[in-house]
Amino acid sequence: MLTLVTAVGVVLALQPPSPPQPRAELEVETPPQMIPPTVVFIGDSYTGGSDMGGRGDRNWTSIVASEKRWNACTLGIGGSGWTRGSNGWTFGARVEWAASLRPSLIVFANGVNDLKDPAGVEAGASEALASVRRHLPDVPIVIVGPARVNPSQSPAIDRMDSQLRAVAGTFGARYISPTGEGWLDGGNSIYLGTDGFHPTDEGHVYLARRFIDAFDEFSIELSDVAKKEARACIIPPWQHTYPNGGQVIQSPTPLPTG
Repeated sequence: MLTLVTAVGVVLALQPPSPPQPRAELEVETPPQMIPPTVVFIGDSYTGGSDMGGRGDRNWTSIVASEKRWNACTLGIGGSGWTRGSNGWTFGARVEWAASLRPSLIVFANGVNDLKDPAGVEAGASEALASVRRHLPDVPIVIVGPARVNPSQSPAIDRMDSQLRAVAGTFGARYISPTGEGWLDGGNSIYLGTDGFHPTDEGHVYLARRFIDAFDEFSIELSDVAKKEARACIIPPWQHTYPNGGQVIQSPTPLPTG
């Protein structure tokens, strides 16, 4: 009996060890990296800045984005509006570009330049907002109406204010009325530069506060988004191209004669 046990022990000792069994890997999903939401601002020189103030980070849109923790992508073109725009870049012509950025919010601002062509404001704004709804049916829209800076702008600017409010309601957008609330007329004209039209840097700080106060009343909640879903803010070369991508051909400077 002892001999048998010893023999079995020797055989077992000579057998190679069994290979380790692979352990079942647990699939753990890595949560996506989240970043602040993108907010697109479309406007004129109030949104793009001017010689009076509001360039770069001193613009009211940048101040708002910093306080609200948004990624702002701003395309402000001086002299533009719902009916006007250098090389055709009206507010509405920028919607397709804005939609490509997958924004969480679109803000249209001012449009006082449309006082030069007030008859087309309602149609231009309606077309722009209809385009937003086609591209981004669920994205909230805020319209900041024109700001009266001179009593001579009435009653035309008041009619425009009413038209834009009505258009906003038709398309489910929120409306802010700087004219109705007297943002920049009367005693608040201290926030305008020496040209009596464009805000100073201090004026842009003031405009940012007025916007935030009005926006917060809407109770629009913007959540962070997955970084992989975000798009970089690339501004189209509007000085050299048309909204359809065509190149603007500049006429050569004529040679002097004589």
